[in-house]
Amino acid sequence: MATDVRDVKDARIPWYVMTSGPTRRETEKFFEDKSWFGLDKKDVIFFDQGVLPALSNDGKLLMSSKSSVSVAPDGNGGLYAAIRQPLSSARQDVSVLTDMRSRGIRYVHAYCVDNCLVRIADPVFLGYCIEKQAACGVKVVKKLDAQESVGVLALKGDAYSIVEYSELSEDKAAAIDESTGELAFRAANIVNHFYTIDFLDSVEAMESKMAFHIARKKIPTIDMSSGEPLKPTEPNGMKLELFVFDVFPFTTQLAILEVL
Repeated sequence: MATDVRDVKDARIPWYVMTSGPTRRETEKFFEDKSWFGLDKKDVIFFDQGVLPALSNDGKLLMSSKSSVSVAPDGNGGLYAAIRQPLSSARQDVSVLTDMRSRGIRYVHAYCVDNCLVRIADPVFLGYCIEKQAACGVKVVKKLDAQESVGVLALKGDAYSIVEYSELSEDKAAAIDESTGELAFRAANIVNHFYTIDFLDSVEAMESKMAFHIARKKIPTIDMSSGEPLKPTEPNGMKLELFVFDVFPFTTQLAILEVL
C-alpha cells in the first residue's frame, strides 16, 4: 500500500554548506547563533572549497610571504572536487559524497548563496528533473529585458553552455523566437541546479577537460626583496576559477525548467 507522504514524520533534509577557509568560522558561528535554523545540528554539514595559486599578470606566482604562495578560492565550480575531499583530518574516510550515500540520498538541489529567493528543494523542479530521468538539471528565469546583464543558457553547437551577456551581440540579445514571440536567448542563469549522486560521482572524469576562467583582481602580495606587504590599488594579478556550470557541455542528460 502506498504511504501518504504527509504521514512521514521523520523525513530529514540535510544541508551541505560550502565555505572557503577565511569564511568557515564566521559562517559556522552564524548558524550556531541562529540555532541551526531549526534543523538538527547533525544535518548541517560544512565543507571547504579548494584553493588555487594566484598569478601575476605575466603568469608568475604571487607570494603572500617569502615562504608562502598566495592562494585564492577556486570558484563555485570547485564544488565538485570539494565534495570528494575528507570532511576533516579526523574523518579522512568521510566526504560529502560518502555522507550523502550513507544517508540514502539520491538527488541533490544546489544553489548559489546570492540567490536569496531560492525555493529550497522545490518539489516542482526536483520532480520535473526526476521524471525526465535527468542526470543534471537547471532552473532558469525568463529574461524579459534584452539588455539585462545576466548569462543565459544556450546551445553552442551540440552542447549546452552558459553564454555571458558580454558574449552576446546586441542583435543576438534582442533576437526574437518567432514561434513564441519571446526573446530567443531568454534562459537566465540563476545558479539553481539538480544533480543525481551518480552524476556527481562522474564529474571527476570531466574536470581535466574544463578550462579555468581568469579573474583580474587586486591581490595582496609582498616585495620579494624586502618582504614588505604590498596592497595594490589596481588589479595586479589573476585568480583562476572554475564555474559550477562548466559541467554543462559534458552533460548528456540535462533537464531545463524555465520559470517566471
